[in-house]
Amino acid sequence: MPKNAINLKRMIGVHHGVLIVTPEYNSSGAAFGHGNTIDWVTRVQDAHEIRGQVFRERAFAIAAASESRFGGARSLAALRLILTACHATVIPDQLALSFAGEAYDDMDRL
Repeated sequence: MPKNAINLKRMIGVHHGVLIVTPEYNSSGAAFGHGNTIDWVTRVQDAHEIRGQVFRERAFAIAAASESRFGGARSLAALRLILTACHATVIPDQLALSFAGEAYDDMDRL
């Protein structure tokens, strides 16, 4: 088991909720990003746990940023599907930041 998967699972485990922010590339999520990361974390299982238990016991908020007008909404749909398959509670509201490259002013204010 990769050490980083174990560390991430433990980090998730000490919090009541998790915010996942993802980019969007070519109308979908990062190719080797959240999907593979979540897959690895579901495989980290302590002796007293069922597989993927860390996802079942937390609330997840999701957000995305994209240069497109959709703001990563298509990436969020894929991420929501993956988390739901892990039996995670995904908060219904989400943030999709359109035209992310233009979203901040010169003072780094959104």
